[in-house]
Amino acid sequence: MSLLGLKRVKGDLSPVLGGDVDADCFHINNLEKHSLLSIYTFNYATIIGQGKPTQALQGVYSGWSLPVYATDNEELFACSCVPSEWDGLTNPIVYIGGWIDTANTGKNFQMQVSWSHTTMDGTMAMDTTTHDVEVSQATGTASQYTGFKLAFTLDFIAQSVVAGDAIGIRVRRIAAASNEITGEFVVEGAMLAVPSTRIGGTW
Repeated sequence: MSLLGLKRVKGDLSPVLGGDVDADCFHINNLEKHSLLSIYTFNYATIIGQGKPTQALQGVYSGWSLPVYATDNEELFACSCVPSEWDGLTNPIVYIGGWIDTANTGKNFQMQVSWSHTTMDGTMAMDTTTHDVEVSQATGTASQYTGFKLAFTLDFIAQSVVAGDAIGIRVRRIAAASNEITGEFVVEGAMLAVPSTRIGGTW
């Protein structure tokens, strides 16, 4: 798994430990509602082609170190499809886990997930309109390599997303409103949690 620690998701999508992995996605029941968890694989071809972001290692963990984006290819891309079991009523959440590479006290960093969707049935051009979701994180008193987990809600309902749509995401670190951290935030992994009231179906 990853630093996200999202092995079991209850009805409120609160990540806790536990659960069984089934390939790249697994189904966890919680009475009437559960969530389908899909682990994002970042587009390594883009990273290699651009030579950025820089890979960072911490023990057995591997991630991508992000400075504040400055039109310089310091960004990550991934794509996943909406499973047919999505309940169609509740907006999914993208979770990003990682760590800061420098100790910080009373500082902030901000991450942005930009996303778009395309219906892959031969009737819709690949969408180039992005919807930006930004999350600010306070460090408190954080030692070097302290881990953080951030949650980004994607408004599927407002954008008329349907099951089967391709959901592309782009991850950037953007400037904090104040008290920017020293150092960089290393993205270790990302995961899409899709609410469902059914089990079974196809991806």
